[in-house]
Amino acid sequence: SGRFDISDPKKAIFDWPGVYIKAKFEGTSCTLRLKDGNNFYNIRVDDQSVQVLKTDTATIYIIAEGLEDTAHTILIEKRTESNIGSGEFLGFILDEGKSLLQLDSIPERRIEFIGNSITCGYGVEGKSAEESFKPETENAALSYASLISKSLNADYSLVAFSVKGV
Repeated sequence: SGRFDISDPKKAIFDWPGVYIKAKFEGTSCTLRLKDGNNFYNIRVDDQSVQVLKTDTATIYIIAEGLEDTAHTILIEKRTESNIGSGEFLGFILDEGKSLLQLDSIPERRIEFIGNSITCGYGVEGKSAEESFKPETENAALSYASLISKSLNADYSLVAFSVKGV
């Protein structure tokens, strides 16, 4: 959900804050293929937060393992905004013989927010308003836009950039 460049069918390129990929898979583990190096991502499995992923020079990230051998949902959400950089989603690696499944439901509502740093979740996890910006303290999932959308069970897209107005 959000704005992705999918002109190349082998990868989805994204840079806006709050873009996310939600999938359902079967098996005991899920590995993410992601080329990035700058951004932070919230990783949720079965609606439980499992980690904040800080990307580096790797392209393979184990994001869930040791799960019960059943169906699971996964959510990968970009916390940081465009000025931190873009990422390339290259797919999932699942247990041998396992596959992606159809999601149980897709929200009927879709909301697009156009905004600035507040919409990006700029510094929302900082210790105080005086703290200097760090990508580690930005979390688009905690912005008013994301929280409103989640409360309305809506997909959302954040077209937002700090310091730039409409």
